[in-house]
Amino acid sequence: MYPWGVQVGIIEPGVFKTNICEPSKQEKSLKEGWENLNDQLKKEYGEEHLKGGKSVISCNSSPEGLTMSK
Repeated sequence: MYPWGVQVGIIEPGVFKTNICEPSKQEKSLKEGWENLNDQLKKEYGEEHLKGGKSVISCNSSPEGLTMSK
């Protein structure tokens, strides 16, 4: 896309330890998002969707997952 003048930049935690990867912050964000859904969307997604999100957070926060740089 560069030939058409499109430039993309991305900033992400990558393998650097940052607070954005902290499981408690991720779980809080997930919970707030769930609480902001209307009842119809909660019904469509179901409680299993919320539980699935929590399990992904716990898997991603495993110390064996990535070697962090400081």
